[in-house]
Amino acid sequence: MRQWVLHCLGCALGCWLAHPGTVSAQGADIVERTPELLQEFFIAESVFPQDRHELQVTVGAVYRAGNGSRVWRLPAVVEFGFSDRLQVAAELPYVSLSPVGAARARGLGNAIVSLAYGVLLNAASTAVTVGLEVELPGRRADSLLTEGRVAWQPGVVVARQIGKAQVHVGAALELSRPRSLSADVALVFPVRDLRLTTELNWLGDSDPILFFTPGLIWEAPSGLEVGAGIPMGLTADAPGTNLIVKLTYQVQL
Repeated sequence: MRQWVLHCLGCALGCWLAHPGTVSAQGADIVERTPELLQEFFIAESVFPQDRHELQVTVGAVYRAGNGSRVWRLPAVVEFGFSDRLQVAAELPYVSLSPVGAARARGLGNAIVSLAYGVLLNAASTAVTVGLEVELPGRRADSLLTEGRVAWQPGVVVARQIGKAQVHVGAALELSRPRSLSADVALVFPVRDLRLTTELNWLGDSDPILFFTPGLIWEAPSGLEVGAGIPMGLTADAPGTNLIVKLTYQVQL
């Protein structure tokens, strides 16, 4: 399975690098920024940080059932652009876990703070963003809902425009023991006010999980996005029932 995932990543990168892209009017000017087709994917990361003084708030719900439990995760994410390249973000999720044959556990999950820096922002040629994510457990968090350790996770996202679509390829490495690698390939295609998305998500740890995640996002007026995605498990350990819904609002301060 791992070789199959690497093969898919290699094919995506090969198609991407073989595509000549679009040359901007400013030639090699890396400051020029390709318009974003969407604000957020469902699991994968977008290559674009927030613009300078731009605030984005995302709320949603993630439902997973399988492996002897049902989990609701309700995250709230705030992102702010200090400049056109540098973004800071924070996430705080509320988690409800219902194990089979045990009492339900509810409360706050691990908080996450992160920085992202856009090295290149023109996806017509190549866009690259690097980032660092730090996961922080709550002082009184339930051990069933959080991990009692600080986790550091550097990552990179690379994107390219292919016709009307954009391909975003990302990878992140968790540095805590045991180390784990996650990787994503995401495609977004615009159809008027709709965004058709497809993601391949590799969540690696001692028991790696692979998801195929199709989704649909409506770009509503006034900086609002509404979307729903359905992660489909491609490995035996993946939860059998999955649903992600999200609401994203973006405003220039």
